[in-house]
Amino acid sequence: MSLQEKIERILKNQNLSIGLPSYTIRGRWWFKPFDHLDFWDLGFFIGLLLKFDEFKAVGLKLLEMLEERIYPLNHNLGFLFYSSFVPAYLETGSNKLKHRIKAEAERMASLFNEELGFIPMDGPGGDSIAIDTLASLEFLWWASREYGSFKFSDIAMRHALSSLKFLLRQDGSTFHICSLSKGPIRGQGLSSLSCWSRGAAWGALGFLRAYEETKENLFKEACERILRFAMSNVNEDGVPPWDFCDKDGPKDTSAGAIFLKVLSSFNGDFSLWRESLHRSLSIKYVAKEENWEGFLKGGCYHYHWKKGIDESLIWGDFFALDVLEL
Repeated sequence: MSLQEKIERILKNQNLSIGLPSYTIRGRWWFKPFDHLDFWDLGFFIGLLLKFDEFKAVGLKLLEMLEERIYPLNHNLGFLFYSSFVPAYLETGSNKLKHRIKAEAERMASLFNEELGFIPMDGPGGDSIAIDTLASLEFLWWASREYGSFKFSDIAMRHALSSLKFLLRQDGSTFHICSLSKGPIRGQGLSSLSCWSRGAAWGALGFLRAYEETKENLFKEACERILRFAMSNVNEDGVPPWDFCDKDGPKDTSAGAIFLKVLSSFNGDFSLWRESLHRSLSIKYVAKEENWEGFLKGGCYHYHWKKGIDESLIWGDFFALDVLEL
């Protein structure tokens, strides 16, 4: 079954009236409600639709369900708005979207704590920095260019510098969360001192974007350190385990797809890993079965909550579309 046929099947699902695909359960999508407090991934399906001419109209229609809502003020605003509102604005040139996007960039920027030097993942008054916020910063980098605001890029750069300081270890592994008062926190990883692979992938993507925006080599070097660590901790198929300290545990192909996105900007030392990862995701993990609704199998959403393990994840499908030429 082709990718377009899978999308067409999703669009016939009555659950689209209440939410959007998040992760599969035995191959069937679970739809996250539009007003869910953990909203970070709600934009990826709309972003996926907007990549296809034949699905753009329905993608824009679904976006109206997100436009109606004001989402909680936290570090995940970048994920939501960069994956859906930004491509919709670029497609339509809508002034309404332009103003909403700027307002949300201002909201996200307001979280920046001058004293700490970063956007706390635990909200205003918190003191914890998370590796995944680095990828959410892509929204602020874009907003800085679009609106000519130095403030957005300054906050993004200072947060990236703090991520270097608090989250990147010498060997290239990463913490998921670090509290300045409590130290490392487990988050979604195996332990507080392990390396959650999707977090490392988000970190690599975030440092790469910081380098592309600033041309500061320390960000490129940080990205390469993460890539070298990851490359040395995968087996021959190149697909990361959900946590690099649990090599016999479930894989996370969504982390693999994000890493592959980053690897597309590098050659040389990383070529063999890029090729093996691309081959494995394309041949072994792209779902061909009619009864499997997702595109990329073998993801691991949340190991501790036992959610989305060996399943499809909407952000994995989103990145897979870019890197696997589906």
